[in-house]
Amino acid sequence: MESRLPDHECKTDIPPFPDTKVTLAFGAMTFPVLVTKLQSADAEVLRGALRASVRLLPTALNTTNAARAGAIPEFARLCCHEDTLIRQRASKALVIALKQGIAKDAFVKAGCLSDFKPVVTDPDTEVRRNALSALENLAYSAPWIHDMQKAGYVGLLVQQAGVEKDGATQALVLQTLAKVCNQGSPGQAEAVATGTAIATVIRVLMSPIPAVREGALRVLTQLSFTDEGKTIAIKENAVTELLRLMERDSSSNVRAEAAGAAMVIAVDNAAKLAFINGGLEPLVKLLADSSSIVRQNAMRAVSSIAAHPEGRPGFLRIGVEAELKRLIGEASGREKEIAEKTLAVVMWIP
Repeated sequence: MESRLPDHECKTDIPPFPDTKVTLAFGAMTFPVLVTKLQSADAEVLRGALRASVRLLPTALNTTNAARAGAIPEFARLCCHEDTLIRQRASKALVIALKQGIAKDAFVKAGCLSDFKPVVTDPDTEVRRNALSALENLAYSAPWIHDMQKAGYVGLLVQQAGVEKDGATQALVLQTLAKVCNQGSPGQAEAVATGTAIATVIRVLMSPIPAVREGALRVLTQLSFTDEGKTIAIKENAVTELLRLMERDSSSNVRAEAAGAAMVIAVDNAAKLAFINGGLEPLVKLLADSSSIVRQNAMRAVSSIAAHPEGRPGFLRIGVEAELKRLIGEASGREKEIAEKTLAVVMWIP
């Protein structure tokens, strides 16, 4: 019987696939192949390998395979490459990879934290943003935060918060710093001990960019949970700045963070008196704010300040009782509960 299969001749003159085009193996072999490309001395090969990596890493399994194949230290190393596009793509790969715990562990265990520090101050804005986003992803839980603190990132981030010129990047610096200095962490103690961190973030509160002001307030709040932090904040005139932001800032997020910082700092008696002398009207006005979070934080700050002997009469003279009773009548749930407790504090007679 005659075969119906067509005749076929194998080509013997197929040109070699150019090395500048990254070939991808399938499955578990993808990243072992890419790692060999990431070690190439050819810039075009590196660009192609990084482009492929950025495309693949959003899948969690690919990130796992990348970490197991040793790609994470290669990404970190290439973040210091002389070619700007390579640094951009390598830092972007780390932003994606460091969302996964296995990649975070690989990054830290390979000793990448120390060598990665210059990337935070890279001359290219996109590289700096990527580096900070990657570090923010790394600062997800205590072990990695502690690793960052030991590697010297607290001082670096404090310094960069004060000198960064790009607004969006400066906001990322502050977001990352707030995570590294979270309550009770070694980073919090180190930042307070520097003596410059609180002064820096208070100065940054003058920024025209809401996200920067919000980030600076979040750092100020974290550092003010310590007694020494409160003392420094009062000395650096934080109370005046908080009153200004609560009264005038157009961003509800900034007003909420300012009221939250006021609540924490006002635990100190000297801060209570500073708020009383500075004027309590901004806090009372916030009780009518359109944002529920702003109103709740303002009430907590009122409770803190009203504990001072001059606080209660000061609030009562400017109508806080009527505002709190209005909130009790209009609000519900948690906000109503806070309003009731705040009114009890304000109306308490020693």
